[in-house]
Amino acid sequence: EVISMSVLNPKLEWSMIPDDMRSNTDFVIKALQLNPDKVWRSLPLETKSMFQVALEVVNNPNSTDEIVAEAIETCSDLLSNRKVLKHIILEHFFVGRGTVYRAVFSSGKIDIRNDKELMLAALSRCNVWRLHVSDELKEDRDFLLQVAEEIPGLFRDLALVWDSEMVIRVMQKHPGFFIGDDEIIRPDLWEDEDLVNAWLEIGGGWLCQYFEDFEDDEEVILVATAHEWHDFKYASHDLRKDKAFVLKALSIDTRILKFVDSSIILDEEILIAAISKDVRCVDFFTSRFEDHSALKSFTQKIRPPLQEYWAFQAFQEGVLAPMRSTLPAKKKRRTLTMLNQGPVTRAVYESEIASCLGVMRDEDKIATYTAVSNHLAAWGV
Repeated sequence: EVISMSVLNPKLEWSMIPDDMRSNTDFVIKALQLNPDKVWRSLPLETKSMFQVALEVVNNPNSTDEIVAEAIETCSDLLSNRKVLKHIILEHFFVGRGTVYRAVFSSGKIDIRNDKELMLAALSRCNVWRLHVSDELKEDRDFLLQVAEEIPGLFRDLALVWDSEMVIRVMQKHPGFFIGDDEIIRPDLWEDEDLVNAWLEIGGGWLCQYFEDFEDDEEVILVATAHEWHDFKYASHDLRKDKAFVLKALSIDTRILKFVDSSIILDEEILIAAISKDVRCVDFFTSRFEDHSALKSFTQKIRPPLQEYWAFQAFQEGVLAPMRSTLPAKKKRRTLTMLNQGPVTRAVYESEIASCLGVMRDEDKIATYTAVSNHLAAWGV
């Protein structure tokens, strides 16, 4: 009751409270919790220098910047406690018109310049702290890796000592950090394939001035193509005429056909892979080649196996399928009922008949050929 009356009543001065109460630490701390500014200004220097009293002012969100700065200056022990010092760095570093800043560095209690945890906390608060990073920490790999992941904005200041792994970590955690600003990466780092792939995966695009040595690298070209199909044009001539590689690229984006070498562009496997995936590829082939004889020949080769397949399907439905009927026994007598020796035997017969007739049975191949045929038909081929 006395605390409430003395602290919250503006007409009641702190000096009017009995001395034995004002000198009681618990009483003072409780009073500070209610009105830190009023109580702190009324305390004698001896009380202000007490660790628990000063700590209450620093931790109290209602404390003004002025009394926080004074508490830090008055009680030097605050700067000897790592937990408290970290709190001061994060919450009160700029208060007191620079007095806290000076106090932190002049106390000498904890060598903050060489302290990883405290320096990371400080750097996350303000990049001004980069001026105080010790030479030892600038060469500490663990510290630099943490900076790379948590505070990429400091990259320019520490770029000279960062390697490709650090750059990759920044790319993975902050994908947009380097876009449009790739010059802050040291040129020699672009020799690392992992870094190049990481750059391409964030959509950085092909950097002609650095990537010349990767034009024969299948993995790099495929990663580039996945994020920007037009970058396939940077693939070497040897890769662009390598059918196996081109098929991989087509599975990513069929528009790369524009850059495929003419020596393989009309290869049957290339045609199947492209047209089955994207109907627009038919337009590409008909527009690029005035002579459509190759495309017509391809079409005539694709459709007969499908026609055989569908004919065999009709045979299954019309002849073999009735044997699977669940009708009463008297109505099960159908054509070739002699084959009805159970589902396993029937499946063997179906497979042997299809094999004898040369009918396609591979479901993936059937689906691919069907897509090709439908896409060709859509363009009137």
